[in-house]
Amino acid sequence: MATQPTNNAVPSESPRDLKFNAGKIDEFVTSLEQQYIDRFGISHYTIEGLKMWAQQAISAYGWVPVGTFQAGANLTLPNQILKDTTDGEYYRWDGVFPKNVPANSTPSSAGGIGSGKWIAVGIGALAGEGINEGDALITVKQPYAGSVARTQHNFNAQFSSILDFLGDTYNGTTNAAAAFNAANTLVPKGRQILVPAGNYLLSTDVDCYGRHFIFEEPVTFSGSGYLRRAVIHRYDGSTGSVSVASNGVRGGDGNPQYGTMFRYGGNAGNVTGFQIGGADPIHGTDGIVPFIDGYSSWLTMQPSKYPSPVELAIQPSSRAGKCTTVAGTNQVTIIGGAGLTSAEVGKTVWLKDAGYTVASVGNNTFTVTNLNGTAVSFSSSATMTYICCYIWGRGKCNVSGTAITRISGDPFIPLNNIVTTFVVNGVTTTQAAYTDSWSATLSASAGTASNVDYYWWGSVDNLVSALRVHRLSGAGFEENVSIIASARGFYHFHAASGSTDQYPLYIGSGYDSDGTARRQITVDGTNGVTTVGGGYGRSAAEFGYRNFSTGDVNRFRFDGGTAGNPASLSAVGPDTNINTVMVAKGSGFIQFNSVIRPNAAIVFNVDNAYTIGASGARASQVWAANGAIQTSDGNLKTNVVDSELGLEFIKGLRPVSYRFISGGNIVEEVEDGYEEVERQVTEITDSTEMVQELVEIDGVKKYVRSYVTKQVERPVFDSIDVVDESGNYLETISQPRMEIVKVPKMTQKITSVAGKRTHFGFISQEVKALLDKLGVKDFGGYVEGEDGTLGLRYEQFIAPVVKAINELAERLDALDQK
Repeated sequence: MATQPTNNAVPSESPRDLKFNAGKIDEFVTSLEQQYIDRFGISHYTIEGLKMWAQQAISAYGWVPVGTFQAGANLTLPNQILKDTTDGEYYRWDGVFPKNVPANSTPSSAGGIGSGKWIAVGIGALAGEGINEGDALITVKQPYAGSVARTQHNFNAQFSSILDFLGDTYNGTTNAAAAFNAANTLVPKGRQILVPAGNYLLSTDVDCYGRHFIFEEPVTFSGSGYLRRAVIHRYDGSTGSVSVASNGVRGGDGNPQYGTMFRYGGNAGNVTGFQIGGADPIHGTDGIVPFIDGYSSWLTMQPSKYPSPVELAIQPSSRAGKCTTVAGTNQVTIIGGAGLTSAEVGKTVWLKDAGYTVASVGNNTFTVTNLNGTAVSFSSSATMTYICCYIWGRGKCNVSGTAITRISGDPFIPLNNIVTTFVVNGVTTTQAAYTDSWSATLSASAGTASNVDYYWWGSVDNLVSALRVHRLSGAGFEENVSIIASARGFYHFHAASGSTDQYPLYIGSGYDSDGTARRQITVDGTNGVTTVGGGYGRSAAEFGYRNFSTGDVNRFRFDGGTAGNPASLSAVGPDTNINTVMVAKGSGFIQFNSVIRPNAAIVFNVDNAYTIGASGARASQVWAANGAIQTSDGNLKTNVVDSELGLEFIKGLRPVSYRFISGGNIVEEVEDGYEEVERQVTEITDSTEMVQELVEIDGVKKYVRSYVTKQVERPVFDSIDVVDESGNYLETISQPRMEIVKVPKMTQKITSVAGKRTHFGFISQEVKALLDKLGVKDFGGYVEGEDGTLGLRYEQFIAPVVKAINELAERLDALDQK
């Protein structure tokens, strides 16, 4: 019969309590039960219960491997374990600590296996204990200050492999589509899935949109399936390249398995770089490789397929296509292209090269108004292109009156040369001022609200696409040269400056003998004049520029000639003979203000049609090695009869000597008072030019390059804002600064000089009277000029003189016969 304890307070010296406690001590030490009941009825843990509790605590904390039996170790904690390399099993010490394990030990030689000795904690033992996550009993800790211990199970869960769904024994003979589908569905989207090297059978399609897979090459796929829209990372150990493809991977249906979008480290002919392109099976796996060439900041592009040409195309992201206007309406019917959406209402759309505002959008149609808001009615039906392209952004913001602050979304941008429309808190207004990408000022109040939507849009000179190279950027302005495609229907090669400084634009090929880059075509940034041939300032030809603000006259000028190499206007082409024609417009004339010195004959294009000089526009003298040749071919004459002018005509002439009242005119430019003219203000500034001098250094000819700074005169420009009809800011342009100045008024003064030489001849009026007396109606030697001035052709008097001599000879012969 069991001893009955008392209810005496602790400590009790009752023999009954002492005997009862002796039994409880035995129960505490030797019982396999986990708890016992004391004399007051309270439950306590036995050694077996404490052991179980400690084991659970150790399991929750995790086992800590500290080495192997074969290497030896010193264990100080009950959760430390040793590995037996002979069978790969881990053991914990169930005895007294510390426990020293000599090198070259085994569990048997280091204390034995069993209760109070070494107890296995490996996967087999854990499974026997009903524990499913054995790696949860092992902790790992990174060797960094501040790192904390984690279970191996949580650490392993960070990584996913397709073999987690296929198993280690997968051999590529069964359909892996279900495993890929499960992995894509169950594994968090932000985690990559490893695909170890091997072959995988895909018999059906799996849509893995946005899922990233890492392929440890070589990875191949067979079957008719398609791992659709997956992003594939390929690591190729043979070339050291890494590629990323966005079009997934196909099975063995004859299509390329990979559409490489980006690749770096792979060869592109003879270069190594970062490949862009080949994004789908249609275009293959090759693309363009930008790489550093020669200098660390020089970027070059080359195709990865070698040898192969390269093309750089800048494609716009416009809503564009073909359309037809509907006559008598403001409606446009879309034939092809992206079409317009309701988001384009209020935006500018370009029909060929005319701009309109989108009024409404329907099914394959849209209507328009003029840019100023007036109605449109197309006069006819015409097929043309349409383009709608604009910059826009949206996000969340706080607004207080006209102040707007961005919370998230697209940044605010300073579209300085256009109106930026804002829709905020249900209010449509414009951007009045730009602070930074987070803050802006509106033209009208949008109320007060927090975390509301904003939407803004605008356009930059109706830009569609551009390639821009900068000389300077920052400090509130920039300088660049651009190749621009505009929605307005033109293309522009343009150099621009954000300040009043304007610089020339050169187009050239090759180098001069002194090493200077040739500048065959130059556009002067200050006055817009275009020069062709030679360097800037020493061109062969110069073309003017019409300044619409000042109305400056165009000009064309030959320039840059030297004494030994004069400027030349010549025709060049593939034909042997090419004509060159200079024609003035209307009744205008071509004027030469310098001596004309031909190096070839002067021949009229049409025979016997034009004169040299005219009445009232005579040459003062004609110098010739021989006299003028008159046409006297009988084949060109008709009505040939003996001369009726002879001795009587010659006898009637009165030879005279005389001097001209005006022996010639002197032409000169003289001042004739002053006049006010408008001209552009200029200033004297410094300009640095590069010069190269050919010198001989140590017997070798070399060019020595230096820079010379000199003062030059340059035009002055002012910055002026441009606004629309409503006063909204559009852009800032550089306007020539003009001034009114008094300059001498020049006029052409013609001074007649009295004749000095004595001439011998006839008086035209007397010749005409003689002809009338003799009844001669027409004589080519007598000329009446268009201005009434009379003249004589003295060579026409030769025949009458000969006739007179013949008549005298006949008389002499008659006298001799008498």
